[in-house]
Amino acid sequence: MAAPALLAAGCSGSPSAAPATTAPPPAASPSASSALGTAAPTGGATTSPTAKPTRTDSPVASTPRCHTGDLSVKLGGGDGAAGTQYIALVFANRSDHRCTLYGYPGVSFVAGAEGTQVGKGFTRQGGGLIKVLLAPGAVAHATISGHDVGFFDASECKPVSVRGYRVYPPDETASLFVAAPTKACSADGVNQWKVAAIAEGAAT
Repeated sequence: MAAPALLAAGCSGSPSAAPATTAPPPAASPSASSALGTAAPTGGATTSPTAKPTRTDSPVASTPRCHTGDLSVKLGGGDGAAGTQYIALVFANRSDHRCTLYGYPGVSFVAGAEGTQVGKGFTRQGGGLIKVLLAPGAVAHATISGHDVGFFDASECKPVSVRGYRVYPPDETASLFVAAPTKACSADGVNQWKVAAIAEGAAT
């Protein structure tokens, strides 16, 4: 696996790693998953190991979509193949009601205390879309993928240090922050990372 310790690693719709640590974003309440410069939920989320998501391929009229304030997000399992890193972003329903996730989250690398975006937002990676119904405590995930900066010539990549990821749940305009200090290419079009659609469970 080519992951940089894996601990080390838009909008709506459009790495084995420990839970993301709290980063102190400005003007935001302390949180296990907090936004850099945007609204974020307070408090951490405890995911029940027995809670399971329920999938539905048709609209659930009586169940609202999950809003940013309903969710926490952390790094899940990671893997690598042919020089590519695969990392799960795990979303947990921290609310007291059911909600749904559908589509693509918006993801980007961010740096500095103010959460300045580095490079372009992750591009969408094709795949089937499913609506995942989350009970309180249940989880879903989206897989992000890309290369370690060492895969590229430094003059081409122009690597810089980043603090982690800014993550927008599908169809939301408020973001969450996942701490994962690493390096990312700052040159446009070099090592463009991708994000897959929301899928069931925490991934393995």
